[in-house]
Amino acid sequence: MIEFNPEKHCLGVLCLHGHEFANTGLSLRYKHLVKGKSLGHCVQCTRGASLKFNDSHREEVRERGRKQYQANPRKKNQKCREWRKANPEKMRECVRKWRENNVDRVREIRRKWGELHPDAIKGYEHRKAERIKKRRKEDPAYVEYKRAIGRKCAAKACNALSDVYVNGVLACHTSLRTVQIPPELTKLKRIQLKALRASQAFKKGELPCQTKSQSNE
Repeated sequence: MIEFNPEKHCLGVLCLHGHEFANTGLSLRYKHLVKGKSLGHCVQCTRGASLKFNDSHREEVRERGRKQYQANPRKKNQKCREWRKANPEKMRECVRKWRENNVDRVREIRRKWGELHPDAIKGYEHRKAERIKKRRKEDPAYVEYKRAIGRKCAAKACNALSDVYVNGVLACHTSLRTVQIPPELTKLKRIQLKALRASQAFKKGELPCQTKSQSNE
């Protein structure tokens, strides 16, 4: 839902695409008044056209953005900071979506950062341990809650062979930290664990044996 900004917007004649604003029978338009009549473009039409153009001209838009940044990086950074400050919820949502769509890249960035800043990681882990220790002393109920959640999450991660679980297994059997484990090694370990589980299930009789005729079919 687009919010009405009296400094930028006004209500005008319904646009050709029928973009009605808040059941008023009028369209939300950018302010451009001539003789008391709104001649500004419809906000929804303009945004739709911009999104369509950006999707079909991604490289052109990125190149234009790079040139604008190189021409005046300080102004661009200031504008970005102001937007982040004014839209914290949108910023968190953008970051969350980017991380979900770039899991391998996020893992690689963290791994490289961990290699470059080992002392910072040690300091972070120490501070985290101190916070947990303090919370345990102050709130025993919190300890029970975290244990219950931990058992539930651990069982789920174990069954699904998630990256967190596989990296934890690797960290226990090697000298690597979880942030230092490359994604290729995680994939290989997951394959190994799957094969081990299948072998154990077959020995217990939980996995049916395929006959030669069934395998040929």
